Amino acid sequence: GCGFMHLRGAFGGAEPVVKVGDDLFLSGPLAQALPPDLLVRLLAQPPRGIADLGVPVHSVGLGGGLGVFLALEEPGVVDIFTSRPERWGFHALSGVLEPREPSLCLIRRDAAVVYGGDGAAARWRQRVEEWVRRGRQGLDRLRIEVRPAGGGHQPPDGWRLRRRWSDIVAWFAG
Repeated sequence: GCGFMHLRGAFGGAEPVVKVGDDLFLSGPLAQALPPDLLVRLLAQPPRGIADLGVPVHSVGLGGGLGVFLALEEPGVVDIFTSRPERWGFHALSGVLEPREPSLCLIRRDAAVVYGGDGAAARWRQRVEEWVRRGRQGLDRLRIEVRPAGGGHQPPDGWRLRRRWSDIVAWFAG
């Protein structure tokens, strides 16, 4: 995991972290397009627990390669940070956001919780089932290649991330 330090300068892109409240910050593919108060409204609702995660979760979040799999496969993946953990009950969490419903599924140290509707939890379960079907691929099997823009290929069961200056190709080796 190296997502905490984003590329800056001539080769950097848009700021990946958006301030969505006085002390809340959101990162993920949807972050720039969300209504600013959506996350605050969702977190103001009482959370509901999800039983039987079926995935490794530990004190720093998602274990195994699930976190990377979600980042590559799920467009609603989010990371939420706060500068006031005493107010929100966490410092940083990952999960899935479904803005159309709206709903949010967050992974805490030993549980998953849902705010709002059930759409985010359904997407969470779908992605976990895909990851399990693929053999619970771990970070030790993750392969990444960076090529000049237009020069990468997408391997079967892999991903090609097109950027302005390069293509990033990722896959889990057998």
